[in-house]
Amino acid sequence: MFNSTQEQFIVKELKTKGKINRNLCLKNYISRLGAHIKHLEKKGWEFKQRGYDENFDYFYYVSM
Repeated sequence: MFNSTQEQFIVKELKTKGKINRNLCLKNYISRLGAHIKHLEKKGWEFKQRGYDENFDYFYYVSM
């Protein structure tokens, strides 16, 4: 079962910034970003790119 408050935070970030990263989620006590992303994909969200930045932080980018 997913925490809807965590998912709401993730969705808000994706809608406003078009991306979300692992460290931002960890700072907000969300440790299972990958599981939330898979759940959003099952709901119809599409992600165009996944990868690391120069600080080795993992990002997910939304397909617009």
